[in-house]
Amino acid sequence: TDDRAVTMTRLFETTEVRIFDLSADTLALRALHVMPNRPVDLEVSPNGNLVGITGTDHVMVVDLRTDAVIYDDPVINGNGFFPW
Repeated sequence: TDDRAVTMTRLFETTEVRIFDLSADTLALRALHVMPNRPVDLEVSPNGNLVGITGTDHVMVVDLRTDAVIYDDPVINGNGFFPW
């Protein structure tokens, strides 16, 4: 968005989801969330308020207005593959 950037970084068998503030002159880290698997994709909602992040057997939704996780779903017996 104009105010936030979201990155996914694989770190061994986990994924670090970082949210950065773009509104100032410097890049500031606003939040760091960890998912227990490999990254697949992310998508920002049309209004720019939410970002959905998927991993190989996990999904997370973050509210970009507060940088808080509002939905976190670890798939039971996903066996490392996204079933959706």
